[in-house]
Amino acid sequence: MINEEFYPYKRINHLIGNLVELSFTGRVYFYTYRLDNNIERVLFRPIIHTDEMVILTDPLTLKHGEKVKLVYPDGYVEYGNPFPDFDRLQKIRHERQQTSN
Repeated sequence: MINEEFYPYKRINHLIGNLVELSFTGRVYFYTYRLDNNIERVLFRPIIHTDEMVILTDPLTLKHGEKVKLVYPDGYVEYGNPFPDFDRLQKIRHERQQTSN
């Protein structure tokens, strides 16, 4: 059984007619699993934290100095990096779990 954690990742692209994409981000972006020949079934059970969405907004123009904007579920804003920090998302989720208990 393969259990991996994922967070929703919403991308707003102003350069392509305000295109909105929804995908998922995880510990790594591409997973490769090597399986034996005698495996009959692989069960993939993703754990998706739907209440912890990251929003990426592309710049309105391609002018020099314009950067992408990432907004994390706790309101933290990061500029320039188009890939969410998985460890930061895990920390946000764990902190929210502790305060709700």
